[in-house]
Amino acid sequence: MIKGIDVSRYQGVIDWPAIAGAGYKFAICRATVGNYYTDPTFEANWDGAKNAGLQVGAYHVVRADNSVESQLLRLRGALDGNNPKLVVLDAEVSPAGMSQFDIERAHYWMGRRTREFYNPLDAEVGWYSAAWWWNPNVKQQGWVAGDPFLWWMAAYGGDQNGERDWNQPAWPEPPASVVPLGWPRWDAWQYTSRGVVPGIVGNVDLNLMKDEAFAQIWGISPLPPPSTEPIKVTVTVPADAEIIEIRRQT
Repeated sequence: MIKGIDVSRYQGVIDWPAIAGAGYKFAICRATVGNYYTDPTFEANWDGAKNAGLQVGAYHVVRADNSVESQLLRLRGALDGNNPKLVVLDAEVSPAGMSQFDIERAHYWMGRRTREFYNPLDAEVGWYSAAWWWNPNVKQQGWVAGDPFLWWMAAYGGDQNGERDWNQPAWPEPPASVVPLGWPRWDAWQYTSRGVVPGIVGNVDLNLMKDEAFAQIWGISPLPPPSTEPIKVTVTVPADAEIIEIRRQT
């Protein structure tokens, strides 16, 4: 799996070459919230990560109490000219006074309209959420399993008050119990909000992305190509040897 981070204005000024030097391969930058807010660090983060050699995506925090079209207009304005290959819709806000049905319908239409706009431009559209929010607010829906989204979940695990290395996941693979209801799979996993990395003062969200999802989004293999250099082998044998047998082990 491939290491990455997601960032917003809360990370302040970021030393992106240091992030790249620490082995992180992608960054997902907050672009917008609802129809009223554009992250003031979005352009700097986008350009900084891209110039440092990271693959870059953007995320938008969905507000069910704002119209879908006004949110999409805000998001498009922020991303205009950046040619995104990954646009993620962040589902974690429950506006006061809205029913579960209205919240779920707003997210359905936000996903549908965002995909209608960005998929023809060769951008993958995904959802970010956690079981604690998704399960009571969206629940089991046919469009969740049926629509071709990328799925990015947050699941931290472990003793939140105990001592552990927060730069390491709580599990080798997240258990099924932490995957949001109805998701056909997970493609990326935010495993902590307490990560510490070179180039950022304070904590940052750390993520792992499956190799195949990384390749699908950015059209490149995360692994270096195999070497085409010939393999040189030196064999030393006794002068009186009558038979030399060389076996290749695979």
